[in-house]
This record gives sequence, structure tokens and C-alpha cells, in this order.
Amino acid sequence: MPILESQLTHENMQAHVKQGYLCGECGERLTVAWGGNEYKQYILRCPKNLAHHTIAKPFNLSMTENPDMPGWKLSNRRKFEMTQALGPTRAKSLMKYQGVASLTRESADDIIRTLWPKAPAAEVKKAIEICVRYNYNPLLKHLYILGPFKDSKTGDQSWAIALGIKCTLLNAARQRRFSYLDDSPRIMNEDEQKKIRGKVETHRIWAITKLKDESGNLFQGIGFWPADSPVYGADKGNTPENMAMIRSQRQALDRMCPEAVPQGVQFIDEQYMPDPGANVNTRVINTQVVNKETGEIGDEPPEELFQDTGQSENSEANKLLALEFKNPGEFYQACFDKFKLIKSDVEREISMYELSKPDQRKKAWEQVVGVYGQQPPE
Repeated sequence: MPILESQLTHENMQAHVKQGYLCGECGERLTVAWGGNEYKQYILRCPKNLAHHTIAKPFNLSMTENPDMPGWKLSNRRKFEMTQALGPTRAKSLMKYQGVASLTRESADDIIRTLWPKAPAAEVKKAIEICVRYNYNPLLKHLYILGPFKDSKTGDQSWAIALGIKCTLLNAARQRRFSYLDDSPRIMNEDEQKKIRGKVETHRIWAITKLKDESGNLFQGIGFWPADSPVYGADKGNTPENMAMIRSQRQALDRMCPEAVPQGVQFIDEQYMPDPGANVNTRVINTQVVNKETGEIGDEPPEELFQDTGQSENSEANKLLALEFKNPGEFYQACFDKFKLIKSDVEREISMYELSKPDQRKKAWEQVVGVYGQQPPE
């Protein structure tokens, strides 16, 4: 039986077709059609067999980057984010590597030692090997070295390597095409917990991911997060449920493409992580983890992270940054006057800021200038 409009809106059906959703049973691309006298509403259907009713969401490489973003804008965005996170000195030394997908051992060594100068040699060596083998670039938020964390009992310090889930998906997609089934990743219901785990655990949040490759092979992964354990990035929207789903994806990917998943490392959702090497954010990690266990915190961040916006070498950008706006209307007008950006484009660029607040308007303007100030569109 097809998916009915009473189950999924016509607008969402069209979005599914545009995004390339597939029939989960035969792999054909879904279509939207009028259901005629039998259904009397729009239906989302498999073009081969009307009885097929499973939807598969295909993963493709464009899901890791915005394919519609112009190259100059993507480059400027990365430069701006690097300067904000690292300060002008470190950012300038690493700028030549931004956007590079395949690193040599020497370039990986340069990046990692610059981003994490205090990391132990063993972790640095391991991170370099992972970057070279799996074509990861820390500047693209593929890999992080986290720490130091202090053991409350022994006083020993430890560090950890973590990978962003998107880069692992990217590596898997390089090897084979695959799709998500059954609206996964998602939280497991009680029946699924009983069937798979043999019991329902209220102190853990369990998630499940179901993948299907182009040959029709099915791969299932499960993962959990303690229900009462805090997560990093909660202030940005991260949740225990999201972390459980990340872990379930990791297990499913490991079963589908074991060669694409490095072993012995943690997996994180990079959208809730700080920029690699940003000491001010690393301190937040230390504070959250170490305060919980030992009450100790990490080093203070360098002053340059609070003082320099990364625009000191661009006098025109400095003039733009000096502008002030009394209200959101003036802000939007300036975006159009200076960069020919319409309101909808601006809202996508600075969606995380609340323009009714002056300090948020200032940060939003810094981001707009950082991305568009170097080369405004013609």
C-alpha cells in the first residue's frame, strides 16, 4: 500500500521525491501521483509496485556539504570560522590546508600539532595515521583531540580522539551507496527493546539505525546513552537521544563498511562541537567533564581569541564591522545594500542569532562580513 496524504502531507511527499527517496523494497525512486477513485488523495508510491510501502532515505555525498554554496563563499566561511576559533596567527599558518580533503603525513602533522600543541605524542601520532589513512582533515571538523581529562582517583591526565559522524558517513558513501530504512536513526520503542535486548531499560536511551546497501543487504545498529548523563553541546540543542542515535549509526556503519570506520575512537555530532583547536571551547569541555568528576578546570584561553575578529588586514572589512544597527530592519537593509543579500538568504546565514538583541546583531553582522566581505557577489 502506498503512503497516503493522510499520513504525509503533499508538500512533504514532493520534498521526498526531490531529495531522491527510494522504495525500501526494490530501490526504485519514489513518485507522487493522484490516487484516483481508490484513494481520492495524493499518494507517495513505488512506480514498480503499488503494494510496496517502505521508504528509504538515500545518503549521498552532498549531505556533508551544501552543493549550492559558491566556492568563494565556502572558502570565506571556513577562513572566518578558523580565524574566530584559532586567532589570526594560528589560522593564517593553517589557511593553506583549509578545504583539502586528502592530507599528506607532513601536512597532517603540521595541522594537528598546531591545533593541539599540548596533546601527547601518542595521540598525535594516532590522529595523523587516521587522517592519512581515511582522508580526514581536522580543519573540516572530521577529527578532534579532546582533553586533558583528569582522573579523580589517580590524578592521571588522559586525552581522547573523536571523529565527527559525517566524515564516517562520507567514507562509507565513497565505498558503496546506501539508504536509511524505517525512518531511522530513531529511538527504539519498548517492543524493539524487548525483542533485541530482551528487556526495557529506563535508565538508558536506546536508538536504532537500519541501513540498506545497493545490493539489498540490510545492516542494523543499536546504541545507547545514559538517560541521566549530560551531553556536550546541550546549549546548542544536543540531546541524549541524539547521542544514542549517533552511536547506533556507528554500529550500523561498522557492520556495513568495517574498513570505513576507524576502531578505538569516539564518535560525536560535529554540529555541536567547537571548532578544532579552539582553546576557549576546549576549556568548556574540560570544565564540563572535569568539574563533574574532580572539580578542576583546564587552562585559560589566550587573549587573542577575545580581541581579534580576524579582519585586521582588510580595511574595508573593518569599516563594515564598525557599522551599527538600531534594529533588525536596518540590519537586513545593510545586508542588501552591501552584499545584495535578500532577507531569506540572510536568515539562513545567521539563523542561530536573535536579531532583536544588540549583541546578537553584532555577532550576526561579524559573520555576514566574514563570509561575504572578502568577495561580495556581482
